[in-house]
Amino acid sequence: MEKIKNLVKNHAEKIALTAVLLVSLTIEIALLLKNDYGNTYYAAAVRSMLQSWHNFFFVSFDPAGFISVDKPPFGLWIQTVSAFIFGYHGWSLLLPQALAHVASVGILYILVKKYYGTISALISAFVLSITPISVAVASTNQLDSTLVLILLLATWSLFTSIETKKILWLIISFILVGIGFNTKMMAAYMILPALVITYFFAIKGQWKQKILNLSIASVFLVTVSLSWAIAVDLTPAQNRPYVGSSETNSALNLALGYNGLQRLTGMQFGKTEATEPVAQSDQSAPETPTGNIPDKGTMPGPQGGGPGGFSGQPGVFRLFQQNLGGQISWLLPFAMASIFVVLTRKRLRWHLSKEQHPTILWGIWLITCGVVFSFAGFMHEYYTVLMAPALAALVGIGASILWGEYKGNSWRQWVLPIALGITAIGQSIILSYFSSYHFLIPIIGIGAGVSALILLIAKSGLHKAFSRYLLAMYILGLTSLGITSVVWTSYSFTHQINQTIVTAGPSAEGNRFGFADDNNRDGLNEDAENQQKMPPIGIDGMGEFRSISDDLIVYLEQHQENATYLVGTSSSHSADSIIIKTGKAVMAMGGFSGSDTAISLKELKSTIANGEIRYFITESDRSGFGSQEMNRQIHDGTQFLDNSNQDNTQPSPLMFGQNRPPMGGDSNQGRVGFGGQNSEISEWITKQCTLVSSDEWQSDSTESQQQSTLYDCKSVTQ
Repeated sequence: MEKIKNLVKNHAEKIALTAVLLVSLTIEIALLLKNDYGNTYYAAAVRSMLQSWHNFFFVSFDPAGFISVDKPPFGLWIQTVSAFIFGYHGWSLLLPQALAHVASVGILYILVKKYYGTISALISAFVLSITPISVAVASTNQLDSTLVLILLLATWSLFTSIETKKILWLIISFILVGIGFNTKMMAAYMILPALVITYFFAIKGQWKQKILNLSIASVFLVTVSLSWAIAVDLTPAQNRPYVGSSETNSALNLALGYNGLQRLTGMQFGKTEATEPVAQSDQSAPETPTGNIPDKGTMPGPQGGGPGGFSGQPGVFRLFQQNLGGQISWLLPFAMASIFVVLTRKRLRWHLSKEQHPTILWGIWLITCGVVFSFAGFMHEYYTVLMAPALAALVGIGASILWGEYKGNSWRQWVLPIALGITAIGQSIILSYFSSYHFLIPIIGIGAGVSALILLIAKSGLHKAFSRYLLAMYILGLTSLGITSVVWTSYSFTHQINQTIVTAGPSAEGNRFGFADDNNRDGLNEDAENQQKMPPIGIDGMGEFRSISDDLIVYLEQHQENATYLVGTSSSHSADSIIIKTGKAVMAMGGFSGSDTAISLKELKSTIANGEIRYFITESDRSGFGSQEMNRQIHDGTQFLDNSNQDNTQPSPLMFGQNRPPMGGDSNQGRVGFGGQNSEISEWITKQCTLVSSDEWQSDSTESQQQSTLYDCKSVTQ
């Protein structure tokens, strides 16, 4: 027994770290095993990328290399390698992100321990391992967990450069950010202000030399960042896929527009020219499914539609609104208090101390992301995962330093109880949005609130009897503040995570698009609540894209003959499940959202005439919009949509690529789905091609669930 005690004592740090890592790994493995293929858009791309080096390099969405996905390649390359090694399974696509999250927990421990000790490092690692949105995202095939790991490695390299005074490590740090750019594009650059400012003020030397070093590193940053995009753009368009979600079939345009400035400004992506009035829509994003919301022209909910999209109205307090609060903000006030105390312990000078410069980096990282996410024109909740490492680091740092200051005699002794109290109030405000979780408010109030009060009383000298329990009270307060993160994280075990628009906690149920949840949040009337229960076209009740009928896929395979493409669809939402199931080429003519003009009508006619494609699928929702009977009337000329006379607040049939009704936002913004040239293709297919009776491919067991309409264009002549 004595040997065991000595072993535990001598290796307590390693045991504690191992426990944190095992907890993190166990959580992620358990979640990924229940998440199937994750985001089917990326899963289809990985299956296509496995089929050729050409598809692999250009991140082609489909096996024929018709159109690419709307992301750069690095994260998807890793998923493809994983699928190559372990086979094409759902878990093999999700595994890299889960491992990246666990690795991030370990690296954060190393980074914090180097400057602030073991206790701070362990707290930081644990906080990151239970941060709700980090856990949720890491169990999917979204690329953000991979990006977080890359940025943490860049941070480690920068710290090494400061310690060794070698420019090589600075260059490596910037190269890693460039790799991050090739994972999630402009999102990776949010760490750059933290890296540049920290390096400039932390390393000794002449300011001219510092600027020169940063300039040299920046050359490597730009070179690595743009290497893939330039390679794509220099490749003749006929020799590569169309760059999905770009306006000009350009990877640079994709990086700077759709995945860049448009995320900040909220501008509508894609081409907007059209020859007829069209239904308007809210901004789309790579992770946003397109669809038709029945009955109303705007999304329900107090913060749905309009500026901000899925994450609430832009503003100073956006991170504490109902959409984002539960994802990342539970411990945000405590982290900000940590920055304040560390930076006031010593006078700030041109050369930062060893204690100050890591806090400067984490603080600028957190504040930069916080400001961007607070005022971005469009964003999803899961983008906030980029805040998690800095937030966790600052919580761990503050947990030790604030306690040390509390035991001292300076004015900073009051910061700890105040930070506990304000954080408890912030958590209570967030919890107030969720009626089913109001029971947590008194728990936090008793734990953290009473702890803060006792610490204040003891420090003021009003009741000295409390002095012997101060550490216990502090631990109670910290533990109480961690309850909400644990509850929100554990929610993912009992509820299905939306793989497309990832959210953590109760807001994920009944709030797949960030507008209303199962608690009927304040501001929702009964009519809006009923609308929320009506899923968009192509989306089931859980917010995931519906799979094309197996009967239809079998029919298409039996009749494909020598055609290159199994079928054509208006967007990737109808195509991804077919690619995942068959591994065969599907022409998603409108790309992710249906708005890409990847092929002209003339080119499509030629493709049909050459026998490369024969069939086209349209989709309908459960209300019958876009149903086979509706499309039959359109085909026969007995009914035709005239958008110029259509009341845009009313639902319309969603024929092949037809313009969708509005989804909120400025009426002068662009649209989601086919418009302009793509509407011309839609009209041509529905009028010129033969409508295939569902009796030819649909079995009795699936007849009542029929959602697709099939057109045969084999007999069409140019």
